[in-house]
Amino acid sequence: MTRPIRVFALASLLTAGTAFAHTGVEDPNVRAWMAGMKTLAEHTKTLGLMVRGKTAHDAEAARAALAAIETHARDIPDLFETRATDPKSEAVEAIWSNWTDFVVKSDALAEAASAADPKSPETLRMSFGTIGAACKACHADYRE
Repeated sequence: MTRPIRVFALASLLTAGTAFAHTGVEDPNVRAWMAGMKTLAEHTKTLGLMVRGKTAHDAEAARAALAAIETHARDIPDLFETRATDPKSEAVEAIWSNWTDFVVKSDALAEAASAADPKSPETLRMSFGTIGAACKACHADYRE
């Protein structure tokens, strides 16, 4: 399985898992985190479908998804600024104890989306791998 396809598969699982995880969340801060992550996953899925050839390449739709990913990635630190807990949360304490690294990783996702080239299926595919790596780097350290 190629890297972009693995990243798409991960994004698809995250989208499905996030929708299920929202049920029963009591803390409004945690609900906001989950909604932000769900939005990122949805835009990533849009790109992944193009990368895998499941939908036709559409440079404008890809550009819009990339812009949304960049914007939401820059908002992640604001979403997580308030430490909160909820049994449904997958966020780990390391977010707040390693805050600077968490913000750096969020910025890396924003930069990857900003630098992505959606002009052709090939350039989008190359960019998509970088975006997926940025998501994975943060999830490896800051998500259960």
